[in-house]
Amino acid sequence: MNLEKNIIEIVKRENKNLDKSLKDLDKNFSNKYQPKLSNNIYENIISMIVDIMVKIIIDIDKLPVTKRIDNKLYQEKALSDSQLVGLVVFVGLFHIFALQNLKKINKSRVSEDNTKMIASIFFLENLTKNKDNITIISHGTKQISKMTSHEDKTLRKILDTFRVTVDDYIKNKGVITSKLKSAFPSYLKAFRFYFETITKMYE
Repeated sequence: MNLEKNIIEIVKRENKNLDKSLKDLDKNFSNKYQPKLSNNIYENIISMIVDIMVKIIIDIDKLPVTKRIDNKLYQEKALSDSQLVGLVVFVGLFHIFALQNLKKINKSRVSEDNTKMIASIFFLENLTKNKDNITIISHGTKQISKMTSHEDKTLRKILDTFRVTVDDYIKNKGVITSKLKSAFPSYLKAFRFYFETITKMYE
């Protein structure tokens, strides 16, 4: 599998689709959130995961904001605290699984990249203005290593199938295979399932 080429193809296609979805949501979209293709594989992985996560949030009829945003209309569709933790854990695990396909991994980037992904997803608000948001995000980042080292058989099975789905997504350039289609109609629905499963652990 040529990871770099496959991810570039995914990001090219998904960015176009996401751009259409979000322009109606936020008139200043192009200024606030515009993931771009890069020559750096790490940056492209970040863009890919951010695109997927924003699509999941839209798919569950929410907005990429927290309850602590000032706008009352946005508050009605804001993510709950458990969804915020679930998001942090989801993107962290997805990131780890995507990186595992690289021949060489720059481990010093992992924490910084996770923070960058979270900040990119919440393009409608400034998360750092609120201490509660920072506390929740910090809690979520600590959960990732706990989950990957946990001995629980059910959790191990969830993480193993999640990893296989991430591998398939990259290998098949985001086009779902007939094998996976028997369980999920699309990769979006598959990733939404993992996000919601993780979120339930923190409710």
